[in-house]
Amino acid sequence: MPSVQDSAELRRILAIPRRVYSDADADRLVDLLTNALKTPHGTMRLMRHQAIAIAEIAQYGGAFLPLPVGAGKTLISFLAPVVYASMRGVPVHRPLLVIKASLLDKTEHDEIALREHWTLPPFMRKITYEKISRATSADFFRTYDPDFLIADEAHAWKNVKASSSRKGLRFLNERVHVPFVVLTGSPIGTSIKDTAHLMSRALGHMSPLPRNHVDITEWACAVDVEARNPFDEGALRLLATPGEDVRIAIQRRIVETPGVVTMSGTTIDTPITIRSHVRELAPEQIEALANLRKLGQTPDGELAEDSLAIARHASELALGFYSTWDPRPPAEWLARRRAWHSICRDVLDSNRREIDSAEQLTLHLARHPEHYPEASKAWRDWKEIEPVYTKTPVARWFSDHTLRWCLEWLEKDRKHLARGGSILWTNRPAFGLKLAEASGLPYFGEEGIDLRTGARIGAARGQIIASSGACGTGHNLQSFARNLCLDIPRSPITWEQRIGRTHRPGQRATLIEVDLAFGVIEDAIRFESACAHALNVQQLTGQTQKLVFADSTDVDQVAELVQLPGPQWQRPRKRS
Repeated sequence: MPSVQDSAELRRILAIPRRVYSDADADRLVDLLTNALKTPHGTMRLMRHQAIAIAEIAQYGGAFLPLPVGAGKTLISFLAPVVYASMRGVPVHRPLLVIKASLLDKTEHDEIALREHWTLPPFMRKITYEKISRATSADFFRTYDPDFLIADEAHAWKNVKASSSRKGLRFLNERVHVPFVVLTGSPIGTSIKDTAHLMSRALGHMSPLPRNHVDITEWACAVDVEARNPFDEGALRLLATPGEDVRIAIQRRIVETPGVVTMSGTTIDTPITIRSHVRELAPEQIEALANLRKLGQTPDGELAEDSLAIARHASELALGFYSTWDPRPPAEWLARRRAWHSICRDVLDSNRREIDSAEQLTLHLARHPEHYPEASKAWRDWKEIEPVYTKTPVARWFSDHTLRWCLEWLEKDRKHLARGGSILWTNRPAFGLKLAEASGLPYFGEEGIDLRTGARIGAARGQIIASSGACGTGHNLQSFARNLCLDIPRSPITWEQRIGRTHRPGQRATLIEVDLAFGVIEDAIRFESACAHALNVQQLTGQTQKLVFADSTDVDQVAELVQLPGPQWQRPRKRS
């Protein structure tokens, strides 16, 4: 087995000074900064980790802050440029806060409330990750030229190939003097590579993770869960004391690095109970899943394109429907669309012309088709045939069995409403809308808004249905105490954020309950993987993960799921 080699990067990391704050030092810092930053009539007080974070941002010109959900990251983001400018004697004229679109309205309201208690910047521009991704924002960073940049929910930039990540990181690498503050409640997903590039830019030569591709890849092969090419720990043992686990040693190295501020434990002590249930499926669902596994086809006889489509369809069939386009597109239309998307991905991955999205590529090809002849041809072929067919996505329902199962769960849950509300989470809008119609409950979709009434999820009470993608991050939902999850993600980041909507400061319930409704074997596999990754994150960062903190029960009747094996069908390759 290969092993991690000694290197200049490892020696650099070993030489980084360590710092640990005593409680007395932290309390003195709290008093000093609270008195300096609060307004004359302000009544709020900084928490220890907030004071330390703000002070270290000012001292080191950047910070990596892997703080848990509910740790007051919003206040840090507003106070950081004020303290930096004051302590450095360097004016900050154009601070920029990058946030998720679903949190823009909440952040605006938080800013108004915080100004009553704290001296915030006169102006803090905000832009969303989603807006940065658009072609119209290609030159945003260079045009606005921020002199202080804070990325909230910065795990949105863990994928360096995403359009938003490319633009933001390119600007930061060009403007190395601009302070960069990373705020995230989920620093690592499935690999330490998720965060190494962010830590490197925020802390520079003080980063406690390798700053080059070769070293970080070796480290990841040694410490990541489910690493494809496992490495022996090798030289990483230089970080550890005799007998110490290497992951714990890396955690200690990270959290004791100047500019890194985290918290041990959780922001609240309320216990979490996770219960796993296997939803009994109706005969028509079992038959549809069997055909999908064996033949790769949906109930209307259409073939799924690949293994990812198989898994997607399996989750939908377990809910009682499948997605399709009506009418089906012509075969030539699909072939040209697939060819364009394939070559587009290749160009985005390899180009050096700062082309970060498909939309930007089409604009570039219109001006310079000679730069990418193959892509230009694929684009022309696609644009020629695209108008002949208009996509009309529809949900084909063939069973109401799971819908009735959810209605029964909601009915049983009503007797517990005195202890707090409940949220039914789904990542399928079609199911969410149909369940809302059947139950009379609100469904909060895009940006956390109920399309029927315009109400926002933060003001909701009782029982609600929520989109996992739109509402699973940032929203303060501590008025709810129970969760039913119909989609089971593999990412520990997703679980940390979702459970953190209700398990956060301000929660008055004595118990947070999370029910998992497994419908297919992939659900059990993904949850088991998420738990393993969450434990790895906790070992590497010292930040308590809610999946690890929770009291989880075993999956009941998992044998019933095993009878329907995972997706093994693959479309045969075309012979040349």
